[in-house]
Amino acid sequence: MPRPKQSVSEIAHMRERILDAADELLLQQGAGALSVRAIAERVGVSHMSLYTYFHCRGEIIDALLERTRERMNVHHEALYEQARAGDATGAMCKLIDHVVQMARRHPHVFAFVWLAQIGPESHTHPGCRRRAAFTVALEHAELLVTIGMQNGEFAPGDARTSAATAVSMAIAPSLLHASGRLEDTDLRDHMEEEALKASLCYLQGMAVAALVTTLESEGH
Repeated sequence: MPRPKQSVSEIAHMRERILDAADELLLQQGAGALSVRAIAERVGVSHMSLYTYFHCRGEIIDALLERTRERMNVHHEALYEQARAGDATGAMCKLIDHVVQMARRHPHVFAFVWLAQIGPESHTHPGCRRRAAFTVALEHAELLVTIGMQNGEFAPGDARTSAATAVSMAIAPSLLHASGRLEDTDLRDHMEEEALKASLCYLQGMAVAALVTTLESEGH
């Protein structure tokens, strides 16, 4: 006898349960634990049942990434308001600190979002739309830099290039540590502090350089 057809809300609820289980596995054990069987076991269903709600493991991964980004977007909206109120520098500090704190407090999640290569199926299935974490972070940083340029905190120029350079400088120690290339946590912490300062000096230094150029062109 065939199973009764599920409602849209029932399907949505089950998808959330699956993502909750994947979220817990990721937080506790890392991306390597995100197998269909492990997720199904945590949900309490057969692994074949999961394919009723997701076409492949890669689609679960992408949905989990999208959920993580949605959480981050709530945080970023407040940063945009802070930047528009005249404190783009402070907003950039918070954006970078958010990434750094994720790396420290939730290393598995950070590695999953920024470093993990999950598998080829996530790139081949048409329903999977993974976007690189750096691309997403860059979009947020670019908007903050644009606002900062408009209110005079940062020099006019190519906002995307400036944002990419600033973010790359600031989170490099976190990426090095997460990838295992920098094992000394004390050194990482000091590097993060210096990298943030250097990142902000880069953005603000551009403003100073632009002012000097303007004064020189005016003959002052």
